[in-house]
Amino acid sequence: MKTAFKLLNEVADIIMGQSPSSQTYNTEGHGMPFFQGKTEFGEVYPTAVKWCSEPKKIAIPGDILISVRAPVGPTNLAKEECCVGRGLAAIRPRSDMIDRDFLWYFLQLSERILAEKGQGSTFEAINSDDLRSMKIPHLLLEDQRRIAALLKAQLAEVKKVREAAKAQLKEIQVLLARFWEGCLDELKDAPREPLGNLLTGIEAGKSIKTTELPAQPNELGVLKVSAVTWNEFQPQEAKAVYAGYEPETRHRVQRGDLLISRANTRELVGAVVRVSKDYFLRLLSDKTLRLMVDETRVEPKYLLNVLRWPEARSYIESHATGTSDSMRNISQVTIRDIPVPIVPRDLQVRIINRIDAFSSETTKMKKAVKSVQAHLGLLPQKLLSQVFETN
Repeated sequence: MKTAFKLLNEVADIIMGQSPSSQTYNTEGHGMPFFQGKTEFGEVYPTAVKWCSEPKKIAIPGDILISVRAPVGPTNLAKEECCVGRGLAAIRPRSDMIDRDFLWYFLQLSERILAEKGQGSTFEAINSDDLRSMKIPHLLLEDQRRIAALLKAQLAEVKKVREAAKAQLKEIQVLLARFWEGCLDELKDAPREPLGNLLTGIEAGKSIKTTELPAQPNELGVLKVSAVTWNEFQPQEAKAVYAGYEPETRHRVQRGDLLISRANTRELVGAVVRVSKDYFLRLLSDKTLRLMVDETRVEPKYLLNVLRWPEARSYIESHATGTSDSMRNISQVTIRDIPVPIVPRDLQVRIINRIDAFSSETTKMKKAVKSVQAHLGLLPQKLLSQVFETN
């Protein structure tokens, strides 16, 4: 038998949000919790960061809160009386017509459809008519409750596996920390030399006028500071250069370059990466420097890892300048003075090999866990589809 449907406004009351006067907002907890949009949403319930003393539209405990402005479709449940701004609507199920959890799960399944409706406007949004006209499966209340209970149990199992995957990633980070501690112990008594003694020079990029558009792979682009992080070099993090510019060869990014960022957040200023291949369409900026390693004294990969260890990081962060943590700077003098533990070349090579082997194993472990996480991310929608399609 074909499933019957009813319109959402036949089974629930729909309260479109309305933002009160900004003069009635506060962050001290006076008045009613005020939710403006998806930003405050959690996994199930929103978290208040603002309150309102003169609410215009109110949701009550048990209402379904749905985002009606970009991003359209995400939902949460109201756990207390709250003020809803224009980025949200409150859906209040009529208990004699529809089970709240059944409706909530169906709305989760319908998130993509709602998002597509919102894309037709200049600003991504849906209105009250879009919500009222939504078709909702019309089943006996006992069947709705059975379906909701089934989904609740299945989604709880998915959550358990997700939490186990998160715990595995944390365990991998603990293993990495212990491994680095072992490497540092091996170097604790080694003499230190300033980084500058191990370089033949430092080459700076150039401040070049660019567009605000990201550089495509086949376009000339100047590196942004985000191209140099704690992982691999990110060549896609570049701004396109205006046509006709002819760069100097030394400004092009090349295989084997050891790059350091002289400006970034406190955590990322002084980040280093080693470039694995030529990127002749990528140019050093004035904020990315090339460390020219004296390979008669030190292995580049050894230096890469030493500059990422706590001793070097502590030195860099303590010598970075700037009034804001969102943008700190280090000078070439500071870079040259970074203390580097010096050990014989054969020990440098052994340390590199151990790091490579351990990193390879932990990378495989991370990839396996993240693959599981990606699958789990898709699973709730698959479960919702299966359950609603078979009932």
